[in-house]
Amino acid sequence: GGNIYTLLPYYASGWAGYRKHVVCANNKNSDGNSLTFEEKKKKLVRLVAMLSRDEDINSVLFFDPPVPETNMVHVYLKAPFQVCE
Repeated sequence: GGNIYTLLPYYASGWAGYRKHVVCANNKNSDGNSLTFEEKKKKLVRLVAMLSRDEDINSVLFFDPPVPETNMVHVYLKAPFQVCE
């Protein structure tokens, strides 16, 4: 368990990390504002398409779904577990 006093540092640290790494300079639209959910999805769709076209990357990674339906996608290594160890 915990209370506001013991959990506040974790909340503050998490929020600062989110602001630093998620809402950062490369996640800004042309107006200088943070990207919207839809803009992030479009960015991810472009990125997955670009990576999927690269033969070297495509031989190692698998994206599920192949065309993201939200701003989240699963990425799998095609290599067997034993090779990755």
